[in-house]
Amino acid sequence: MFDRARGILSANAALKAYHRGDFDTALRKIRASEPLFATEPDARQRDRDLGRLHQLAGQVYMQRGSVEEALRSFARAEEHLEKDPRNVRHYGEAMHDIAIYFADLGIGSVAEIYIEKAAKAVGHLPGYVDQIRRVREDLAERGQRRMSAASIEGFRHDLESARTDADRALHSYNLGAALLEVDGADQHEAFTHIRLAVNYYATRDREKFLTTLSILTDSRHRSRSFPAWLDSASQHGLRVARETANPRHVANAELGRAAFLLSCGNLDDALTHALAAVARNNEISARTEASALRLFSNMGGEAAREVALQIACARHDTALAAELMESARLQVLPTGGPTAERYRGMSPAGLLTTLGTTRVSRMRPIAVDGFSHLASLYAEDVAGTPLSFDDYVRQVGGEDAWWWGAWGFNERIYWCVRGGGEAACGFLDAANGTELGDAFETLMNASLVNDDATAADVLNGPLSSSYHAEETLSTLLGHHLIPPILRAELLRRVGTGNPLQLVLCGTLFAVLPTTLLGIETQSPDRHPARLIDAAVPRVAPPAALMDYVDRHPTFPVDELPLSVACVDPRGDLQFSRLVPPGTEIALTHPGATPQALAIALRRLGPSHPSLFYYSGHASGDGDVESGLALQGSLVTADLIFTSAGDDPALPFPSRVMLAACASSGAGGGGAGEWFGLSSAILWAGARQVVATNWRVWDTPFTSRFDLDLADALRRPEDAATALRAVQLKWLHRWRSTPQGADPGESPLPVIWASYICMGARW
Repeated sequence: MFDRARGILSANAALKAYHRGDFDTALRKIRASEPLFATEPDARQRDRDLGRLHQLAGQVYMQRGSVEEALRSFARAEEHLEKDPRNVRHYGEAMHDIAIYFADLGIGSVAEIYIEKAAKAVGHLPGYVDQIRRVREDLAERGQRRMSAASIEGFRHDLESARTDADRALHSYNLGAALLEVDGADQHEAFTHIRLAVNYYATRDREKFLTTLSILTDSRHRSRSFPAWLDSASQHGLRVARETANPRHVANAELGRAAFLLSCGNLDDALTHALAAVARNNEISARTEASALRLFSNMGGEAAREVALQIACARHDTALAAELMESARLQVLPTGGPTAERYRGMSPAGLLTTLGTTRVSRMRPIAVDGFSHLASLYAEDVAGTPLSFDDYVRQVGGEDAWWWGAWGFNERIYWCVRGGGEAACGFLDAANGTELGDAFETLMNASLVNDDATAADVLNGPLSSSYHAEETLSTLLGHHLIPPILRAELLRRVGTGNPLQLVLCGTLFAVLPTTLLGIETQSPDRHPARLIDAAVPRVAPPAALMDYVDRHPTFPVDELPLSVACVDPRGDLQFSRLVPPGTEIALTHPGATPQALAIALRRLGPSHPSLFYYSGHASGDGDVESGLALQGSLVTADLIFTSAGDDPALPFPSRVMLAACASSGAGGGGAGEWFGLSSAILWAGARQVVATNWRVWDTPFTSRFDLDLADALRRPEDAATALRAVQLKWLHRWRSTPQGADPGESPLPVIWASYICMGARW
């Protein structure tokens, strides 16, 4: 009995330490409580206490960025609480509380898993129905990002019914924050309610005080004018955050201060705080062990980056804009052994098998024109030596290459172009209802980027139904998206036989059929010219990865042999199952196993001067769990990264072609890092990878295109140049394809425009 009493005292001390941001003390107290609770003879009480204790430990570890420990703690909490059916109420309460915790982190999909567990356990009991309903409604509203009139009235009723100052503060904040999301609502009323909560919590509860200031960090309010009282409040919030020493609190407070100063037009001080917020968020991401959690916890970092980019564009500071866009890809590499297997079978509901958990190397700042704004802001244990932006662009595109960065956030597209002694930056409005926003929606609804698009949607859409429809959309997108100085250079190159080497950076180029973009002039065959008429596009991996890839050896050759072809390894493709002519080692179903592939590749060694060809399925979406679907199992990016080094278990030759769905991983994952399949192959010896940005149908044309491209990639010319030549060939044939032609035989750009080239220039 006395042990349990001491355990409760220690656990309460841990909870208090957690709330004040003293996570080291919280963990010490939790560890002290565990053996005390473990001696409790009543098994039901013991599991209840340990379950709640591990739940708290999970929250502490999450705040520290120790994802592996946090998820293990949540799993242990669930294990203890579900042991005894008599603990069903406590189990349901814990699942409810964890759901709210993940919802507050912005991880709605995980919150939904837990709230459904809560509903199953206690949803039928009086008193829980309304709580679970509110969480479900809150998750739905967060997804829709809209407040209904009924919700507003509900908040008003809660405020009017409040009996204590604490309740009034809580409901005042809820009402004020909700009013800010309603078009046409009284902004003065909204901020009056929020101010009441801010003033109440400022001297009573640091955690809640900092939460009330989150209105400043919400990117939806970027064009809003904030009241003057938030000046002193945001300064106080920054002081409080620094006192807590909680990195996330500090990052959010820096962002809040930057947002307020930006709304006042104080660009210099706003930039100082915005860059500090970017640096703090990048550090948090670099210390977080799972790409999925980096993704969800990086929203503050994205909002801070947008504030800094707004200032860069206002100042026409292209060096700063370029650094911010490149650092948006985190600039880290995975390290350590395979991690995903540690989590197989752990709760909740298979979550741990899809988090893309991996540790990362030291983050590399980017120096543009010899200077990095962020390098001096990083903690010494997180950041490595800066990388040269100019050297990186040369590695990818050559001496005369131009660089085009495009970064999208919150219905805006920020862009920057540098090349030929010229530079410019700016942003585009892509909100619903704008011409660009509507064009993007049309593109997404009728392309294979959209997982929900049916075959009929795609075939009837502008990338497949007719050349005229595709040309109209591509020309409209090009008109809006291609920056003026880049368009002028492209116009000079059309028809000259001297295409521009164009290095592309940013998530936009992972979903956009960039090669098709129109540039508003006529090509020699009197059709509107496209970007590939005037340029050789090259999608740039992050500079940290390119710094590694550029060390791979090169070999002068007259022709690259097709050393290994792995074709239809699972035996379920109808058309794309032909082995390219001249293949030296062919792996097909049922012999295309991971073991057979490893043997074939190890005969060559890393960076062997040859071509590896893969035609089959790929799995994943850009993190370490993506991979090649071979007979029997998946060869994941995690496994390839782990095996790389001086003697990799899976060494890839210098050139690789992946004719598989969404195999490029060019959109990155997590906080922008590239840990997907193509990145792993570059890491493991390849200098150039040709892969696809989205799903690709298995059609007779797809098979012809893949074989045509494989033949072109065997030539000694650069892979990006070879890909461009093949795509130009099929663009010309697409122009003469009659409407209504057999889609299986037609050269649909929804197929061939998906292919991109990544890596170092040959």
